[in-house]
Amino acid sequence: MNLAHSIAQKSATRSFGEGMLTNVLNPKVALFYLSFLPQFIQPSDSAMKPLILAGIHAAMGIVWLSGVVIMVGFSREVLARPAVKRRLDTLTGLVLIGFGVRLALEEG
Repeated sequence: MNLAHSIAQKSATRSFGEGMLTNVLNPKVALFYLSFLPQFIQPSDSAMKPLILAGIHAAMGIVWLSGVVIMVGFSREVLARPAVKRRLDTLTGLVLIGFGVRLALEEG
């Protein structure tokens, strides 16, 4: 194993650990499990049902985020081009200005 591979492995492991810690300490995740999940659990259900539902949620998150990582990985070179960055910044700015105008014109 060469040094570059070792550094990349440590970086990937550290990134995974930081992401996991951020998700575990995220209050929105706790609120989701405390408010949304109980709607699908009856008092007569076994203790395994909440674990199964949490496992399904975790699996869906892993699949979704893996897909995002793969798509960004494929499009990284295109997104890094200065012209593409400029267009994305312009588009994002226009969307935010549009939201601001809509908010300013809203009656209420």
